[in-house]
Amino acid sequence: MSAATSTPNGSFANLTAGAATRKLDEFSYPQKLRHWMRSDPWNPDGTQLYCPNTKISRSGVQMNNGHIEKMPLLVGRPCFGIASAFLRYKDHVRYIRARGLQPAGRCHSCKAKEACELVVNRRLQSTASIKDAWIEWLQAGGPAAFRKPHFKQSPVRRLWARLCGELVRNPFMSVNDSAVLDHYRDEDRQRREKDAQRQATKRMRDRREGNVDALDLALLEEAANKRLTSLVAATWHPRCPQALLRIPLESVTELRDVWLGKEILRLQKRKPNAPSIARWIVDTERRNKSVNHAALATRVTRDLKRIAEFELIQWDDGVLLPTLDCLTELEVIPDEMIRAKSAAITP
Repeated sequence: MSAATSTPNGSFANLTAGAATRKLDEFSYPQKLRHWMRSDPWNPDGTQLYCPNTKISRSGVQMNNGHIEKMPLLVGRPCFGIASAFLRYKDHVRYIRARGLQPAGRCHSCKAKEACELVVNRRLQSTASIKDAWIEWLQAGGPAAFRKPHFKQSPVRRLWARLCGELVRNPFMSVNDSAVLDHYRDEDRQRREKDAQRQATKRMRDRREGNVDALDLALLEEAANKRLTSLVAATWHPRCPQALLRIPLESVTELRDVWLGKEILRLQKRKPNAPSIARWIVDTERRNKSVNHAALATRVTRDLKRIAEFELIQWDDGVLLPTLDCLTELEVIPDEMIRAKSAAITP
């Protein structure tokens, strides 16, 4: 089985270059070490990596016993400070006709190469076990062995595996690891906010044309439930308005359905009159004990009058039954949109 298919870190197939690089950026230190032991680390599973060539100077990196305690933010360079990447590719060459062997690969042109070399060398000398494995590998041929045709079957290959194993067993920390994760989280948040704003603008435009989607319906349902909860709570208050006290609790629930139907029909540019709301109640299988449509329309007419009255009664720093505020009650952030869609009602 090839390294490309046996990696424990998951497949890179079908990822974009940016997504593949981000995936590597989010790897742990041992995972990065193992990744650059693969046979295809720069194009894993056929996906080319996108690695911005950001300049980092040696003086900008502060270390303590192999750990990076201070450095500038470096995004998109998951190979930085990873010994299995630097030792293998820093001297990478390729044959060019009429010019012979020439330096090649990303390490050769990397603007952070000197800083990366500083980090790798200090990590290779940070513990006795790592240093001994490093020296033994160098004495057996070191980087030059990678260019030999039978490297995988050679003793140097086993020494290389031993060195990488020692590095994995001594994981080093870097302030850049958490900084990179924060960077991606900020990017995701900004992307979600922009997407939410685009969707909110589109939905607002659609509502102006009378198009109410499933999310709007779910949010309207939520707004109606909030008003029902508020009305029921008000009935237990010692200063509850008499207009509300006179209504049975069962009728408060029916009033909530009338309020919801009225708002949906209004947003759909349909007449929110009693007959239309009565038909909506029947079509959506809402609570209905009326014997026929005429009786239901009569009950809806009564509830519409109560709604109009409750919208004027002062209560709890506002009114007893607030009118719908589309700007605050129908505009949501993505997480709320997902939650609302899962509870979407049928129009």
